[in-house]
Amino acid sequence: MGNEKALGIPLQGAAWHGRVMSSSRRHARPVVTSAALALLGLTLTLAGCAGWGGGVACPAIGYTQSLTVVTVGQVAEAASIEFCDSEGRCSRTAEQRAEDDTVGSVYDIVPVNGSTWQVTLFAGQVPEATVTAYREDGSTVGAITTPLAWTWLSDDQVCGGPTAAFPVFLPVG
Repeated sequence: MGNEKALGIPLQGAAWHGRVMSSSRRHARPVVTSAALALLGLTLTLAGCAGWGGGVACPAIGYTQSLTVVTVGQVAEAASIEFCDSEGRCSRTAEQRAEDDTVGSVYDIVPVNGSTWQVTLFAGQVPEATVTAYREDGSTVGAITTPLAWTWLSDDQVCGGPTAAFPVFLPVG
């Protein structure tokens, strides 16, 4: 230290303090200002979440979505149906859940009557689904891939709420 000029190190307004080179204090101010702005932003965000200043405090409720599948045609041939999203996640029937309840499902399906099935979605709305009908022997009797249109079941769209898709009509036979 002390021979910086002899070593060819350009000083250009910087000063050596011990082992660390410190330039002007001009660079410290933006860091402090950025930290203050970040703290202010965090405070305002948390205040909005808590309901201060006109914000809305929503309950921590997980809403389900529902979908009705109506089989049309030779409905007696459809022993079960399966609902799958575009990522390959599929529903489980009550029988499958009874056989192995350790495997979770984001979609459950139950028969309502001979031609209607109710699908409950626990993982939110999906834009498209494939619904497949199976015979007793496991062979496919019908399938459809269709976009899903969702509608709110409550007036509270700010905090969310349950939604339902328009029915899916599944041709079988």
